Amino acid sequence: MATKKTYKFKARDKVVHPHHGAATVKRRTKKKVLDKNIEYYVLEIATEPLTVLVPVDRVDGIIRPVISKTAAKKVFATFREEPQDSGSNWSRWYKVLKDDVRRYLSGRRSG
Repeated sequence: MATKKTYKFKARDKVVHPHHGAATVKRRTKKKVLDKNIEYYVLEIATEPLTVLVPVDRVDGIIRPVISKTAAKKVFATFREEPQDSGSNWSRWYKVLKDDVRRYLSGRRSG
């Protein structure tokens, strides 16, 4: 079983947020929340005037680095292929595509 990679970012790193898209890490900051000091990445969203705070200790479930050009080409190649049969169930189709992309990104293409 593959272990999940823990990402550490620094200022000026380019990342992808699942809801806001492309972003740049501006800095790390600490904020006091309910008497606890919590460390955050401060993200500047590329497509809109928006700043997002992401808890450093939960970063792996929220943001990821931008993929390489090689990985992006593999992803686009997947979408050009003939689709696998997944019936008319859209959630099944979404899972098939997501699994294909995940395999390409991890270098484990099947088929």
